[in-house]
Amino acid sequence: MYFGNRRPRGFHHTFRFSNERRDILDALKRGVAPEDVARQSLEGSSEGDRKSARQPARITGWLFIVALLLLLAALMALLAC
Repeated sequence: MYFGNRRPRGFHHTFRFSNERRDILDALKRGVAPEDVARQSLEGSSEGDRKSARQPARITGWLFIVALLLLLAALMALLAC
């Protein structure tokens, strides 16, 4: 039991299982051989992490926003003169 009915720090940020772990556990519960599950997991991880695949798009978006703000600031300075 938690002291004073308080949860530990960061408790609400922790996830019990990631989707990959959940898929592995579901496959093992269905009776798939552990060797097959390991092979499928390795094939899935070789495709690359989804987070790293989204990184260039995120950087491009930030660069676009910064360029737009600079253009807006230059336009406002030009109109103020």
